[in-house]
Amino acid sequence: MSPFSKNSSCPLRQEGCKVIIYRHHPSKNGREAGNTVNLPRTISHLCKLAGKIYGFQPVKVFNEDGGEIKDLNVTRDNDKLFLCDREELEQAFHRK
Repeated sequence: MSPFSKNSSCPLRQEGCKVIIYRHHPSKNGREAGNTVNLPRTISHLCKLAGKIYGFQPVKVFNEDGGEIKDLNVTRDNDKLFLCDREELEQAFHRK
C-alpha cells in the first residue's frame, strides 16, 4: 500500500501529499473547479498559496463536511479543502 493512500494521513515530512483546494465554504452551492496542490507544511502557507491562485486573502480552512481545519496533520491525500476569506465567513454565519 502506498504511504499516500486515500486512508492514510499526510506525513508532512514526506513529499507527495496532494489536496484539492476550493475558494469558498463547503456549504456554498454550485462549486467551482478546484486546484490540486502539494500540501504545504502550515495553514498559513496554504492560505498564501490559495491567495495567489484565486486572488483573495483566505483566513480559514474547512474540510468537505464544514469542519474547520486547524492542523494540517489531520488531512489526507486527495482531501478537498475549502478556503474562505473574512467577507464570505461574515456572509455565511451572520445572515439575518
